[in-house]
Amino acid sequence: MRLLLISRAGTEKTFCILGAGALFGEVNVIDPSPNPWLLNALQTTAVRFLPSDEARRLAREDPRLAMDLMASLARKLRMAGKQINDLSFRPVPSRVACLLLARTARPPSNAAGLTHDEIASFIGSNRETVTRTLRQMRSMGLIRYDRQLQNVVILDRRGLERIAARET
Repeated sequence: MRLLLISRAGTEKTFCILGAGALFGEVNVIDPSPNPWLLNALQTTAVRFLPSDEARRLAREDPRLAMDLMASLARKLRMAGKQINDLSFRPVPSRVACLLLARTARPPSNAAGLTHDEIASFIGSNRETVTRTLRQMRSMGLIRYDRQLQNVVILDRRGLERIAARET
């Protein structure tokens, strides 16, 4: 499931992809104000709803649940901090390179399923800039991909890592 925000203009910003068993909405256990985050199921998904007052009661009764909630919040806070850092200090090619490296570091070993729009949503850019960046990386011999990005193959991992390490 994709956790995202949508601007007033309709631009989407993907925060993260949640896997099986992930928590969502845990901030509402602590802060009952409206949650701006949206969740988009990427495949058939079962979601369990636990009212905030019930979650607070269970957390008081079982400290392990309270720790799990805090751990989930801490992970998302670290992710948010990394994204703020990346948006503030990394140019678009560095952010694209980081995403490609992260997506190819674990199975599946390619960036299958990510469109140019989705990459842009992940890194806080736009499709045109992402397309231009991917073409540059391809012309530099760093990557190979088909038109739909179904298979991105890293040809020069070290070169891509150098781009990923750049800051503004």
